[in-house]
Amino acid sequence: MKRHYYYLIAGLPDLAITANELPFSLHDFRQQMQEQLQPADYQLFTSGFASIDNFNLIRVMKGKEDFDPAGNFSREELELGLSSPENLPAYMREFLEEVGDKAGNMSETELELKLFHRFVDAECQIPNPFLRDWLTFNNNLRNLLVALNCRKFGMNLDQQVMGSYEIAEIIRKNSKERDFGLGGILPYALKVVSYFEEESLYAREFFFEQLRWAKLDELLEPYYFSIEVILAYAAKLRLIKRRIELPEKAGKAKLHDLLNGIRAQHPLPEVFT
Repeated sequence: MKRHYYYLIAGLPDLAITANELPFSLHDFRQQMQEQLQPADYQLFTSGFASIDNFNLIRVMKGKEDFDPAGNFSREELELGLSSPENLPAYMREFLEEVGDKAGNMSETELELKLFHRFVDAECQIPNPFLRDWLTFNNNLRNLLVALNCRKFGMNLDQQVMGSYEIAEIIRKNSKERDFGLGGILPYALKVVSYFEEESLYAREFFFEQLRWAKLDELLEPYYFSIEVILAYAAKLRLIKRRIELPEKAGKAKLHDLLNGIRAQHPLPEVFT
């Protein structure tokens, strides 16, 4: 029988996508939920933080100092997992087995691509309908944006698009089409393609965040005071955090585009590339 969290949910601060600060950090929210959720619901709740574990695992593998404490595993647990991975999720174990001794010679980007390919396919198997539908929507949108970026910068999208599920394969198969063959499948695909051409990175990203926010509200319609409401709340906290950090991201993106433009006009000698 589904557990309801009337007092817990009623006591959560309201969230708005335009907020300039979070009511509490993701790490603090996670600790609060660990104390108040039933074990099975908390286990489901942690699924929404798995992508943080992925980045943390790659950082540990590459000996990086920065580490996000909001993940499910501590640095020590991930370090131990590299030699004894039995306590890590199946997709991580498969990834570590795949890269094996080659990991030391692979770049951070190469490792991330291999890990996230497995991770995206694992997300498609999550049993909770709300969480599975939300993660699938987010992965579809992310893959569409990745494909648009690949087209913009003349990159091969086959390896950049994550997962081997249906929508990912459709994008790869229809890479030459303006909407990647998704116009009749995903109702938001054409809008995403149009907004991607918006010059302002901030305006563009804010539209995509609004799209995610609206999808969470749509998926939540059948649920009241259940774990799904808390899962959506955690997802919205991450969306707000992402938007707050966007100005710095926008500056880096402008620099990236500028450097790409310079390289296109003034190619470096082969010895440097």
